[in-house]
Amino acid sequence: MQRLTTAPLLLIPLLLTGCPNVNTYGTARTTPKGQISHGISAEGWGFNAETETTDSTGATQTTDIQFFLPLPPSYHLRWGVADQVDLGFHVNNLSSLAFDTKVNLFKGRLDLALDPGVQWYNVKIGTNETETSINVFYFHGPVLIDFNASEALSFVLSPGVVYSIVSADSIGDSDFERATTIDGLSARIGLGLNIRASKKFAVHPEVTVLRSFGDTKALTYMAGISFNFGHLPSFDDIQ
Repeated sequence: MQRLTTAPLLLIPLLLTGCPNVNTYGTARTTPKGQISHGISAEGWGFNAETETTDSTGATQTTDIQFFLPLPPSYHLRWGVADQVDLGFHVNNLSSLAFDTKVNLFKGRLDLALDPGVQWYNVKIGTNETETSINVFYFHGPVLIDFNASEALSFVLSPGVVYSIVSADSIGDSDFERATTIDGLSARIGLGLNIRASKKFAVHPEVTVLRSFGDTKALTYMAGISFNFGHLPSFDDIQ
């Protein structure tokens, strides 16, 4: 088995072409109706997959592709449009746009919400002479579950599925291009910690893992921390 580890600093410029961003950085509870909240997050993105190639002798070689890269920051905005319903608008890693709708089904010590959304980004592969532009769409289907320990602290679990569509039949040769142009169905699971310093400021570290059901069996993970401020959801009922 041959293992390839990509140097993060060398690939930072490539990240401006976009990559999957699956963290939610929030609770199942929504921004109050008619109000707006914001978030700014710092993140890193990792990828692990195996590929098989056959040489001229017919021998099969397995290559383990692994890397973890720091990402540019992301900005998130949430707007409360109804009681227990809000909309999310995201500029992920300065290179990708996303939108979601969160519906808080019930709340108490245990909160539950559905949070479907879509993300778009563009990847350019090849050289200047043969460069190809590929659009990638991620359709997210997480369920958000809050375990509210106190008025100031919640554990947030986010299981679900993700479906991605790539606008090209072929992908590039680099590890980064392969990682950012995987299509098909994936399972997802995330764990976050919502720490509320005040009614208008919270810190939310989160890790989310995706497992592809495709031939590559790729494992993708996102680790980050968001600083949320503005009209945040209320937890005054938790004592």
